Amino acid sequence: MDIASGPSAGDITLEKDGLMIYLTEDANRILQNATINYTDEGGFEITGLQSSCC
Repeated sequence: MDIASGPSAGDITLEKDGLMIYLTEDANRILQNATINYTDEGGFEITGLQSSCC
């Protein structure tokens, strides 16, 4: 995970409440039903990940 000013070629762009998220196709497939939370104490937490296909 990194901070980017915009998407790379082929990225999928998601927007929620003004937050833009840029994902590769593989990351989008894995994160499709995931929830991403952020807390000051723990940073980012991702739950509900899909299994990798390979």
